[in-house]
Amino acid sequence: MSFSSEMIERQLMSARVLLVNTRANPDIRDALAAHGFTAERLDEGEILSNNLSALCQHKINRYGGLRGTTNALGAAGKQAQQTYRAHITLARVAFQSDQGTLQALHLLGPRKRTLAGWLGQARDFYATALATPAIAARLAEFTITREQLEAGVQLMDAVREHHAASLQQRGLAQESTYERDLAAKELKSWISDFKLIARVALKSRPQLLEQFGIFVRS
Repeated sequence: MSFSSEMIERQLMSARVLLVNTRANPDIRDALAAHGFTAERLDEGEILSNNLSALCQHKINRYGGLRGTTNALGAAGKQAQQTYRAHITLARVAFQSDQGTLQALHLLGPRKRTLAGWLGQARDFYATALATPAIAARLAEFTITREQLEAGVQLMDAVREHHAASLQQRGLAQESTYERDLAAKELKSWISDFKLIARVALKSRPQLLEQFGIFVRS
């Protein structure tokens, strides 16, 4: 079961009401204890509530980290694509009459649009240019120096690293959601047990149930 932030906030508020009002009223506390809902069970609810609150904050932090890595990936990808496009534009001019080199540099046919697709084409372009002195020399005549080719490789590597970091953060964020929802499920079960026992323990004094938001028809 998936829990919305609003559902969880209501759970936390409900648990707080149950705990505070029970501990503040000896009659309620004793009646619950007589039916098995002892101080230890109250402490359990406190622990579950605190754990859920902590996991909610943990989830917020994880998704903040995901947003940061996603933004970093976007910025790195934009810079890499701009550099790559400028280089292949010049390379097409440099080798316009050399179909073999254009093929080797992956400059024939459409540009791939997926991240993996265009990044693979770009890495092959730079690797081939750097590994082939004749290609590197020709590109240098069109202002693309070896240093610029090496810088292009670094830009592509940076995109891969940011992509890996983004995937890692996404996994951590999803895990934090799972952990939060599991904690919410446990607290929900505790609240349900409390209310069921309270209805039995306070059956003869139903007005006390109103302190928990439980209203019984008279």
